[in-house]
Amino acid sequence: GLVIGGSFYAVMILAFVAGILLTKWKEVVIPPVIMGYVTLFLLVTAILGSTYGMMSASWDEDREGTALGADEFGRNMGILGGQVQMALQQPQLEEAITKRNENRKLLEAKEEKKRALLKE
Repeated sequence: GLVIGGSFYAVMILAFVAGILLTKWKEVVIPPVIMGYVTLFLLVTAILGSTYGMMSASWDEDREGTALGADEFGRNMGILGGQVQMALQQPQLEEAITKRNENRKLLEAKEEKKRALLKE
């Protein structure tokens, strides 16, 4: 995955340099739109390849990954999805904890007031 992504970065740079050299030395007219689309396509492919490389690696030190890493990719995406879900729920959890602490303080104050009244 990382090798694939890195090779697309290299091909993107080589395509860009080759386009410049063809234009300058051989006077071949390459429309800028085509050069832009080619380098953009290679950049997107490199980013996707690098991302797949990281996500298809085995994150478990005791397990050896497979050649293509399809199983590891699915497992790692599940882990990542679970972490994103937890992060999205964090504000709600913190609000619930705050409300619970406020209710506990009110209950303690009520109990203390009850004890004070019973002592009188």
